[in-house]
Amino acid sequence: MQRSLVAYLLLQFLFILPYTAEGSEQLTLRMLTWDGYAPPTAQKRFQRIIAHKFGIDLQFEIEYASNPDDYYNKIRSGAVDLISPAHNIPRDSRYNLTQNGVTIPINLGNIPNYQNLLPQLSKQPWAMDNGRVYAVPIVHGFYSLAYNSSIIKEPPTSWNVFWDQEYAGKYTVNKDYYELNVYIAALALGARKDDIFHYDTIKGNKLEARLHMLAANAASFWSGFDKPVHFRNVALATTWRFAFPQTNEMLKDWRVAEPREGTPWTIDTIMLGKTLKDNEPLKTIAELWINFLLEPENQVEIFANGIGTCPVTNEAWDMYTTYYLSPAERERLERLFTNLIPWQILKTRDRNAFLLLWREALAERRELLNSEN
Repeated sequence: MQRSLVAYLLLQFLFILPYTAEGSEQLTLRMLTWDGYAPPTAQKRFQRIIAHKFGIDLQFEIEYASNPDDYYNKIRSGAVDLISPAHNIPRDSRYNLTQNGVTIPINLGNIPNYQNLLPQLSKQPWAMDNGRVYAVPIVHGFYSLAYNSSIIKEPPTSWNVFWDQEYAGKYTVNKDYYELNVYIAALALGARKDDIFHYDTIKGNKLEARLHMLAANAASFWSGFDKPVHFRNVALATTWRFAFPQTNEMLKDWRVAEPREGTPWTIDTIMLGKTLKDNEPLKTIAELWINFLLEPENQVEIFANGIGTCPVTNEAWDMYTTYYLSPAERERLERLFTNLIPWQILKTRDRNAFLLLWREALAERRELLNSEN
């Protein structure tokens, strides 16, 4: 582990040495990803690697997603070369990303770090088609229940806290992942973990009432990846994080709770678009970018410490939990994983029903606000 840290520091030193790209071939890698997944410091380090390895002046053209539907629309049109969808997207019947020709198989020969993935993330059915890998995990984590410890002194123990009238108008939730808000409402009502993905099992007036209250009493909604500004002046939130970077003043009082009902768990991946099929060396560079993100130091710096999500490789996991988490924090993380709820790929009927429920809840909220004005 110490050798890894020393090697990382040496690489950091090499990357600040002057380099001129004058006269080099210039290529552009276009990606659609979540905010925080390709920070400028990481881009610069990777650009220097590519410049020294291939003599190529690599440029990034980055867009940030706010809605999971963004990925399919962009990759289908050829507007981007690389996308970062969650694990329930590639084999979703709406998209069929591994079978409809808009994405291509990934050459794992260019991604040696793939061999170091946590066992539960390697070569999963949702990532494969005809024995070939189409989606490589780069980070995983939760749709968590977060609370402001300066306002709420005792950690919440249930998703029901969002329906406590004491916190009406004092929380923020994601606006676009409608199914997740259905899940937490169903869990709060006592639904079993496996049942929350099936509309016919959880439907009813109680669920609809819960969703309407969740939307009506929200102080605000956030899209994409939650940012510090989303946590201003609220007591509760849903978040993609399992921990909050305490270096940010706005987040220093925020913590992640452990709801007894369980916490929805997801895996974000990288998939390569059809634009790279016959486009060498850009395809190889895109695969090397995946490998770069799987380097243990980058897993810790970009994802764990940077935005508070979980590393996906064995070495990064060991590094982070050993050197950056206190014993109490490690135990909390282990408990979250003990009680996680992996997202399932929804059937069309279930997805349409969940979307309709959330849209109706938002529509009623708008009507209430308009009547008050």
